[in-house]
Amino acid sequence: MRFLIDELGATVLITDRNCFNWEWRGEKLQGAIHVDDILFSVSNSLIRDEFMRRLKERFRVTGGEEEVTDFCGLPIRRDYAARTVTLHQERYAHQMMVSYDMEKEKAVPTPFMVGATPLQPYEGAPLDEIETFDYSQFLGDLAWYSRTNPGLAWSVHELARFMANPGPRHIAAARRVLCYIKRHLTAGLTYHGSDLVLHQSYDHRDKLVAAFDANFPHDGAKATSGVAILFNGAAISWKVRRQTTVSLNTTEAEVKAISMGVEMVRSLHQLVSEIMGVEHLSVRSMVDSQAAEMQIVDGLDTKKCASYKRAQAYAENAVESGMLWLDHVPGKHNPADILTKAVRDIGEYTTKCEILSGERPFLYESAAVDKALTQKRLRE
Repeated sequence: MRFLIDELGATVLITDRNCFNWEWRGEKLQGAIHVDDILFSVSNSLIRDEFMRRLKERFRVTGGEEEVTDFCGLPIRRDYAARTVTLHQERYAHQMMVSYDMEKEKAVPTPFMVGATPLQPYEGAPLDEIETFDYSQFLGDLAWYSRTNPGLAWSVHELARFMANPGPRHIAAARRVLCYIKRHLTAGLTYHGSDLVLHQSYDHRDKLVAAFDANFPHDGAKATSGVAILFNGAAISWKVRRQTTVSLNTTEAEVKAISMGVEMVRSLHQLVSEIMGVEHLSVRSMVDSQAAEMQIVDGLDTKKCASYKRAQAYAENAVESGMLWLDHVPGKHNPADILTKAVRDIGEYTTKCEILSGERPFLYESAAVDKALTQKRLRE
């Protein structure tokens, strides 16, 4: 930090002190630091050479002369013709197939069986995991692998609920997730740079797009919130969390999920604004609950919303300040849906997973988006 600020004269971002900007002779360098690894982009080779020269005067340095192919254990795949960059863990996926003896298993299209009844706690005697299946080790591997596979985030969350005493059904469910990975060994996060993709529907280059959802269990259990934030064609941040209090209805669960989403959007809104050097526009945030949207956008108050007024007010403030706007979309077009439940349709799950991963970088044109585009065309 002292080197960056005092010696290099770089500016450290307020939102994330591990990110910095440096200008030298009209050229620009942007970097990000993780422990002793640095990833940086430059406007040309002159500032790169100068940065490396100064860095080597102070530290022992390896690399930095060529384009990165691996960062913090994540291999990077480029397609210059398509203008894409993909973060993947193909090698790690193959290692899991060997570790868990999956060579002869049949690949499947979804992590959880379509239409299967929800998993329940195992009441039997503890199993010898080492002889049957090392459940805890698998969850650790799956959590690591899901860094580049947001469609598996709910699977990690659901299977982890039973880690204390997994039974035969939980182990079978875990092995099915491995069968799904076997079918998608090359999967990853693909970010796009072409106008064909980033002008699809409307110009969303370097613009955040969020999606919020919640699953209300209807049995007195706590609901699950799911949030995904996309940037240039794929997710850059996502979260699956069991809510801390029991919701009384679907609307309450959705409002709480939106509140969690606002926290994530707020931090990334500020970060992207600093990186780009201009204030980010209001973030399109997709929701599939009209009732939750009405409570937040219109400030609708009822007796039922008294218990979650803080979550409602927090989201209201974000909308009123213009940081984000809520866009109602049908549930089948909300990609955050697969972060809260096992989707009961193979095609729908595949589509939503591909949207989050950037394999199918599609932005749904809602009624609000269509209206805005129509008004823009009329003005032009």
